Amino acid sequence: MAELSDPQPDSQAVAWHRDVLALVPPTDEILRLESVSCLAADSSPLMKLALWHPTDKVEQFIREFLLEFGHELMVPERKSLDRADRGAEVQQYLQLKEFAFRDAITGLYNHRFFSIRLEEEVSRHRRFNHPVSMVLVELDGFEALNDELGHAAGNETLRGMAEILMRHSRGINVISRYDGRLFAVLLVETSLAGARLYADRIRYVLSSSQFTHRRRVTASFGIASLPESSTPTSEELIQAADKALYTAKRTGKNRIAVYEAKPRE
Repeated sequence: MAELSDPQPDSQAVAWHRDVLALVPPTDEILRLESVSCLAADSSPLMKLALWHPTDKVEQFIREFLLEFGHELMVPERKSLDRADRGAEVQQYLQLKEFAFRDAITGLYNHRFFSIRLEEEVSRHRRFNHPVSMVLVELDGFEALNDELGHAAGNETLRGMAEILMRHSRGINVISRYDGRLFAVLLVETSLAGARLYADRIRYVLSSSQFTHRRRVTASFGIASLPESSTPTSEELIQAADKALYTAKRTGKNRIAVYEAKPRE
């Protein structure tokens, strides 16, 4: 194998770099991947990834994502592309990006994208002490509704929940279908008090909404915030919100619970 020490970037490497990173959310951490474009400029994306050794969790995730979808990346010679070919190639990348980070039923971001953005906002909190809150929303009785009325009614309910969250959230917030009947909302620059007001509004709007299947739909909410709820790590913030959600469900559903960290001795 050719010597790879101190490789120099060239146009082909830079082109690959732009194409691949177009599939990844534009977070601050992506800027640290500039050196990837210098690795083995004439080799395939998967070979470049084999030569790249991530140093933190975010980069490890990106490497796993690119390895998973790398076989779908096609980077033909730019000189041989006419306008139609370039347009088709751009469309391919956009479709792959949507597939990777969007939920097919609701159109919301998925768990994968939410994890990246959560890590970024927690990092911002550590650097600048900006507040950040997370709300977990779980539809009450969703499995029974799905079983009794069918998947069409279940999908209608999921899409209705997604529409409510989108309509009543700021554009900078991140809304995702986290898992099955569970939604997650990342409230950027939002305190614990603001997160509680947000959850109250969503709970009221949802419980008052009319669905074609004529069932009343409610949800349980678990809230966790930095700096109030936990030490500043994304994993602990998720755990705190999940514990609050469990409390909301255990105490009767259609409720909101806030995680309160135990005072340190």
